[in-house]
Amino acid sequence: IDVLFVGSEFEIGFFSRNKKIIEKKTGVQICVSPYKTIKIAADKYLTANFLKNNGLPYSKTFVPKNLAHAKKIINQCKMPIYLKNRLGTSSRNVLLIYNKKDLTKNYHNVNNPMIQEFAGYQGSDLKRIYEEYAGYIGSDLQYEYTCSVFFTKEKDLIGPFVARRKLRGGTSWLIEIKKFDFIKPLLIRIAKLLPSVGSLNIQLRDGKNGPVPFEFNARFSGTTCIRAHYGFNEPEMFIKNYFLKKKITTPKIKKGVALRYVEEIFLDNVNQDNKNILSTKGKKENWF
Repeated sequence: IDVLFVGSEFEIGFFSRNKKIIEKKTGVQICVSPYKTIKIAADKYLTANFLKNNGLPYSKTFVPKNLAHAKKIINQCKMPIYLKNRLGTSSRNVLLIYNKKDLTKNYHNVNNPMIQEFAGYQGSDLKRIYEEYAGYIGSDLQYEYTCSVFFTKEKDLIGPFVARRKLRGGTSWLIEIKKFDFIKPLLIRIAKLLPSVGSLNIQLRDGKNGPVPFEFNARFSGTTCIRAHYGFNEPEMFIKNYFLKKKITTPKIKKGVALRYVEEIFLDNVNQDNKNILSTKGKKENWF
C-alpha cells in the first residue's frame, strides 16, 4: 500500500494524530489534514467560533446547558432555528425548530445539542424554507452549496470547486455545477486560515446578506465522484502531487447537473429471517 485515503469522520482524528508514526513504520502516505483543522471541522460549534473570530460570515450559535436554557436562547433568535448535534454527520439529528413546542419535543433526542440560526436566511416565507429543508425538488435548486479547495504539497490552493445542491437524507441529491464566482473569494479566505492536506470541504447557504458558511469537512466529500466527473478529481490530484511529486494546477471544471438515484437490489427466494441474507448475492435489473 502506497497511499491511504481516509473517508470517514470517525477515522480522520485517529489517523491525523498518529500520521507521523504510521507513515514512519509503514512507508504509507496518509491523506489527512493537521489535527487542529480536523478538530475545528468536526465540531460545528468550533466551526462557528472560527468564522466569528476571523471576521467571516457566520450563523449565531449557542450551546445550551439544558432545555430551560435552550428556551431562553431561542428568545434571542429569529425563527426558525436549527437544533443540531454539534458533532453529528450526514444531517443526522439536524432538526428545524419553529417554536418552543418543537424545541421541547425534540431537545432530549439530540446528543451534544447546539442551537444555530438558519444560515443564509432569505425572508419570512416559512413554507418555502420547510420545503427546502425537507428536500423537495421543486422547479429550482436550494440556496445551499457544497464546495472544495485542494491544498497541494507546495501549499498552493487548487480550485475552488463550487456546486449548488438539494439535500435528501443527508446526501446531495440534485447538484448543479457552474462558476458561482461570487462565492469563491470567501472560500479562498477560509482556506488560507485552515492549513489542510488535500481537500477541505466547505458547506454554505446564500442569503440576502450573501453566503454564510456553516460546516467544514477536512476530508474527501460524498460528492467526490461528481466532482471528478466534472474535472475536479481530488484523489487523482493527491496521487499526482503528493505521491508522484508532480506539479499540478487548477483543472478545467465543466458545468452541468448531476442527479442521484436510489437503486433496488433484488434478493430472490429469501426472507428477512434468513441468517445468511447479508451474504446473499443480489441482482440489479438492467431496465434500460
